[in-house]
Amino acid sequence: MSHRVTALLISPQIHLKRIEIARSYHRAANVLWDKANDSGNPFEDCYPVFFAYRHALELYLKMLGNAGEGTQPRKTHEEDGKTSSERNSTSV
Repeated sequence: MSHRVTALLISPQIHLKRIEIARSYHRAANVLWDKANDSGNPFEDCYPVFFAYRHALELYLKMLGNAGEGTQPRKTHEEDGKTSSERNSTSV
């Protein structure tokens, strides 16, 4: 990876989407896995690989959990803790 790409990835002015970040961790885990296997003793380098895969998986799962977001109406602060009949009644 070139210095220019590295600087681009850590720049605070770059706003990546969650899918792009998850894919980046996944790609990094794949590269680390290949290097660990090529080293002849992959067990020494397994923890960074596990971390990267785990973090990618976490981000993918968060996206799945938020997949329906925006399809259902959001509760307002006033609606929190009220029953459905209280929410439906209008108070003046």
